[in-house]
Amino acid sequence: MVEAEPDRLSKVLRRIAQKKDTWFAMEDATKLTYLEGVLRHAQSLSFESWGHETAIQNGHLTETTVGKKQAGFDMLSTCSIVLTLIKEHIWFYKSHTQIPKEARPSRNGRHYHLVSPVKLSDQFQPNRTVRAEVWTNDGLDETPKSPGFCLVLGAGNQPFLSFADMMHQLFVQRHCCILKHHPLRSYCDSYFAHLFQDLIRDGFVECVEANLEHTEIIINHSSITHVHMTGGTSTHDAIVWGEDPNQQEANKLSHTPILKKPMTSELGCVTPWLICSGAQWSEKELWHHAGQLAIAFTHNDSFNCLAAKVVVIDQDWPQADDFIKKLRTILRQIERPASYYPGAQSRYDDFLRAYPTDSVEIIQSTETPKSIDVPSLPWTLLHIDSTSSDYALQNEAFAPVLAIYRLHADNDPEQYLQQATRLANTHIWGSLSCTVLAHPTIRKNNSQAFDQCIHQLRYGTIGVNLWTAQCYAITRTAWGAYPGNRLDNVGSGIGFVNNPFQLERIEKSVVYAPFVDVNQISVNQTGQIPISYEQSQAIVNLLQKPSIGRIAKVIWSQMQQS
Repeated sequence: MVEAEPDRLSKVLRRIAQKKDTWFAMEDATKLTYLEGVLRHAQSLSFESWGHETAIQNGHLTETTVGKKQAGFDMLSTCSIVLTLIKEHIWFYKSHTQIPKEARPSRNGRHYHLVSPVKLSDQFQPNRTVRAEVWTNDGLDETPKSPGFCLVLGAGNQPFLSFADMMHQLFVQRHCCILKHHPLRSYCDSYFAHLFQDLIRDGFVECVEANLEHTEIIINHSSITHVHMTGGTSTHDAIVWGEDPNQQEANKLSHTPILKKPMTSELGCVTPWLICSGAQWSEKELWHHAGQLAIAFTHNDSFNCLAAKVVVIDQDWPQADDFIKKLRTILRQIERPASYYPGAQSRYDDFLRAYPTDSVEIIQSTETPKSIDVPSLPWTLLHIDSTSSDYALQNEAFAPVLAIYRLHADNDPEQYLQQATRLANTHIWGSLSCTVLAHPTIRKNNSQAFDQCIHQLRYGTIGVNLWTAQCYAITRTAWGAYPGNRLDNVGSGIGFVNNPFQLERIEKSVVYAPFVDVNQISVNQTGQIPISYEQSQAIVNLLQKPSIGRIAKVIWSQMQQS
């Protein structure tokens, strides 16, 4: 890691900038050797240590049962995404599969590219039961590619996000990169240095930990041609329009950003879960989806850009109250972790002030032992409707708050889909991520209304019957806000990342899953993370170095868990 001292930084920046033309023009065969090197280094990396450090940074005591499980989950999620993403880029560079086959005929300039399953080996992957598509649209502009040197401002909530952002800039946009670690994730530097060691050695990549003053130096340095960030809109606007709110407003009105270079971003969302009415769910289905919603809400203490934030449910669906009751039952069993992310208490309090006390339901659950001195905010439900304040629809909590929005659609699926789509598109802030739960009878008997809903939803990623975290984890899809945001009204951000097939004119990614699937991430009625530490460890070992013996260990760990 480079020391964040101005003269030293300037020298490093100028040195890497001199390589941007070389990197951009480099033949794919040579870039492939770098990718294969990143893979080798990932196969020798201690994801176990990385998972433990992440869990500790997030306030867990890893010697406790809950903390150890969380360390395993962090280890597995980081390893899975890192290795999968590297391998997908390698596959593209080897096969030059630029345009995957279309899942169905094009319509009105929109094309539906099937990105999973596309290989024989996909039939043996955990996501083998899903169908993932990337939709492109002839009406959108291509992303221009030219030699560049990109500053990646790393995310603070998940360590693998910065890795994915770097991989996209390096191997899709073909930019040299410098990564500025988020203050919460500076411990990740040794892992990034290990993964990118060949690229660092040859002068195409560097990583740095920097304070605000030094970060400004990097952002505004003449060698930097592009900035990409994963974070919040307030940080984005401070970089693009100025620190002072009055200055920001004046600069927006005059269309004079202080940042004089392109900026792309992923900035969060009030992620809606649309629960389509009009069908009778079984007890198993109710519990399964209550558990899937619960983990989408509580994972990482709800500090995820794709955390479930508003459930849109039909009050006239006879099972609406039963579903919420089951969700409540599960939440009572999930221990409250440390609310480690800066500003969580303040944001949480703002939500409570926005609603009358009879709309606020605080779930009583046990507090997890913590390694840091911060509050453990309670899981909190807000019961709202069209007469309520729209605060929860327009503000991302980034805290453990979930709004239950009840509308009236007469238990009619077509009415519900029309109303919910309109609500999601026009009243809910952001356009990054959306989940739609639709029973098989709905998709069969109301296929046209369902298809229209998916087409009309203006979200960059739509998960049908699954949490969009799994859409991200597939890595072949593109991840980003729905196109159309501007710098002065940036919403969920501008541009896409991942996209290892290097598709152009991307509109959205859509991932379809069976209604109930063992591969969906869902907690059971006891609120437990669905995988033990030993299972996580066995799967990580298998992912890093596949062998018959390691397959046997995964099967054995699953038998022990069951």
